[in-house]
Amino acid sequence: MAVRRRKGSPHWHYDFTVNGHRFRGSCQTDDKQTAQAVEAALRRDILLGTLTNKKPTATLDEAFARYWLEHAHTLANAATIKYQAANLLEGIGKGKALDKLTNGDVASYVARRRGKPDLRYKKAGKLVSPSTVNRELTLLRSVLNMARDRWGYEVSAINWKAHWLMEAAPRDRTLRAGEVEALLAECADHLRPAVEFSLLTGVRLSNCITLDWSQVDMQAREIHFRLKSRRPGGKPHVVPMSEPCFILLANMGPEDRGPVFTRDDRGRRLPIKTWKTAWRGALRRAGIEDFRWHDLRHTAATWMIRSGVPLDVVQQILGHQSIQPTMRYAHRDTAERQQAVEALGHAFGTRDFVDARKAKSGKAL
Repeated sequence: MAVRRRKGSPHWHYDFTVNGHRFRGSCQTDDKQTAQAVEAALRRDILLGTLTNKKPTATLDEAFARYWLEHAHTLANAATIKYQAANLLEGIGKGKALDKLTNGDVASYVARRRGKPDLRYKKAGKLVSPSTVNRELTLLRSVLNMARDRWGYEVSAINWKAHWLMEAAPRDRTLRAGEVEALLAECADHLRPAVEFSLLTGVRLSNCITLDWSQVDMQAREIHFRLKSRRPGGKPHVVPMSEPCFILLANMGPEDRGPVFTRDDRGRRLPIKTWKTAWRGALRRAGIEDFRWHDLRHTAATWMIRSGVPLDVVQQILGHQSIQPTMRYAHRDTAERQQAVEALGHAFGTRDFVDARKAKSGKAL
């Protein structure tokens, strides 16, 4: 066998000979299929380096296996990368060589993928969205770039811009006047504090539902999170508490550790694994349509912008890596837009402007 297990080691090891030279070592994985891909890529590199002067290449399967071992498995979105890689390998073919991949292969993948049902939303019957396809192409490009620049593999040149799909405009749904009170009034007892907390901090659903008292510093009035990042373990992120947020948490009985948001079960406080049912019920009873939990974050950001908070400060509170995602919240409401066009109309009709037009045309207006 090309790969085998060694006693006392959880990893698979390769052991083969090329031109009388023996090569052996650890594949650094406990998955046999991944180990076989690593061994095949190493054997090919050695053979090509020995017999030819050409750059080595690899199959997509081998490249993704190496990308996973050397880079992706430590990232916060590793599970997403694994899902995307499986779709790419199935759609293009595990055995496709990196130097044989063509723009036609990529175009065919995009065409087939965008028309397939999204398995994450079976009940809703949704198709794979353009943004999903674009994220998968981004992963494929990353793997090919690493293969070319770091590993020295021969890689085909792909015109990526030609394959990006037009994505839908970002959602612009926030709670309107009266909807906040209606929603909070219809929330179950265990749900209301979480909704209030999300509106007061603008944190994501995952950060809210997994919040632990060990992350809450009541003395410093700070809440500490770990956001998804290329850094192992995530990026540290601190959100300061406002007075209402401090009072909300103080009334919940701060502890040294344990889940912040819990539900009562016959006198016991149990952690909440999901609140989908309670959330949907509250929205239905409040008469609020087309609203997701993530829109609470949009609402918080919009409120900050409308209250005059600088964009870069809002960016820091939301934990955005760049200012671009924050810019979407810099819109104005209808009244402000109406005031703007009224001011424009006033400027257009001023005497100085009218006189200037008369002088230029020589005609009465």
